[in-house]
Amino acid sequence: GTVNPAPGDFVNGYSTTTTAQVTSVHAADTIRMTATTGGWTGITGTFAVTQVYTSITAAATAGPTTCSNFTVTGRANDACGNLMPTYNSTATWTSNLAGLAPATPGDFVNGYSTTANAQLTGVGTGTISLTSGTKTGVTNSLTTVQSLNSLAMTAIGDPQTACTNFTVYTQALDLCGNLHQTYGGAATWTDLSGTIAGGPPSTFVNGYSTTTTANIPGTYSNDTITVTSGTKLVTSNTFNVTTSGGTATQITLSAIGAQTACTNFTVNAQAKDACGNVVTSYNSASTWS
Repeated sequence: GTVNPAPGDFVNGYSTTTTAQVTSVHAADTIRMTATTGGWTGITGTFAVTQVYTSITAAATAGPTTCSNFTVTGRANDACGNLMPTYNSTATWTSNLAGLAPATPGDFVNGYSTTANAQLTGVGTGTISLTSGTKTGVTNSLTTVQSLNSLAMTAIGDPQTACTNFTVYTQALDLCGNLHQTYGGAATWTDLSGTIAGGPPSTFVNGYSTTTTANIPGTYSNDTITVTSGTKLVTSNTFNVTTSGGTATQITLSAIGAQTACTNFTVNAQAKDACGNVVTSYNSASTWS
């Protein structure tokens, strides 16, 4: 191996170097010293050069997606920064990003620790600290991001009334099943009746799509609604759409032409349900103004 630094000069017959170092391991090493003046050479007796565990170099795959695998590696080093191929030990880790998994990294074997199935659930920028024995290495900075993995829909009440608005509430989820906090994609929908109205559904904002104007214009049994955004879709629970049960929700009046003051004319009114059908069972007094 290499001997550093250069030896001290001879002064009054002596050369003393207190900072000599050898950079490689050797079971029976020697040092040869040659004097510049005269060219005389001396050789030490044999001595062993061993390694001492001094530090860990840690690294991680940049830019992982939450809950997807990435690799974290650790290397055990001696004082020269050389690999210590004889180092074998367990390791632990921590991170300032949430949800570091699995619970422990891979053991050091022949100087290396490799964890190929590391995952994080937290979103943001941070590092991972890898510890073995008394030494700790810190990885490069990581920025985790979310990707759209699935959609989820809140259950729709059963039954719904035809022609009456109800809410369709959808969430965008990442690979962890957590809310995708920055998702803002557009959405479309369909239903089994083929008549869903009140759309299109609301565009996702911060991972949520809330549409309060969904309605089915007629009766239907075992309907479902499917919401699609990007390449992902979700289908609701089944629900039934029933009539209003003869319940009047509105009154409509026929158009009235020009009239002469104090001369009789006809006003026609109809009591209708939410779908605009006349409720023939409706009976009530009325007023006008």
